[in-house]
Amino acid sequence: PSSLLLSLLLVAAQPASLQRVPPRDDCAGGTSFLEFRDKLEAAILRRAADFLLGIVAEDIEVDFGGGAGRDYFASTWALDRPETSLLWDELSAVLRLSCASDREGGYWLPSMFVEDAYHDVFTAAVAIRPGASVHAAPDPASPVVARLAWEVLTVAQWDFEAPWQRVTMADGRAGHVRSEDIRSPIDYRALFAPVDGRWRLKVFIAGD
Repeated sequence: PSSLLLSLLLVAAQPASLQRVPPRDDCAGGTSFLEFRDKLEAAILRRAADFLLGIVAEDIEVDFGGGAGRDYFASTWALDRPETSLLWDELSAVLRLSCASDREGGYWLPSMFVEDAYHDVFTAAVAIRPGASVHAAPDPASPVVARLAWEVLTVAQWDFEAPWQRVTMADGRAGHVRSEDIRSPIDYRALFAPVDGRWRLKVFIAGD
């Protein structure tokens, strides 16, 4: 079945006590932003640093240490060496997870960032791959504890370099899930907003 159908089937099959935050695509009705997003996705595939820097706001927020500005952004992401920059993968991951509108006509991506569904954003994770498994051990051959579809999970202790994370579900079931199948709600997120009639990247930041 399609990923959407699989997601709906999994949601229907699991306990109602589980908290879920499926993507919401608030920008679906914004033709100009969708056109802009298509161009951005094409630029990411080309690793087109010139295009990207052309859409970055002059005062872009880059980190929580006071780092801001287009030059700082370019330096942080090594855009003088676009072929090896890690930015493209991070941006692609953000764009895949849909968007939520803000109060000033812009859009936050991914939409999970704005959801009010987390007891503790530092230990929370969202299952971003419908059909992914929670296993009894950090081993794909171990028993499956649950199948996932946008659930909010609690991570025992984030290790972003590890291939697996130990998690607990809202109904108390616990196990291990592949790191690639979940995402922290305060991982990288982007704010795109209109500035002088053009879409600009105003924020690209991780953490809290």
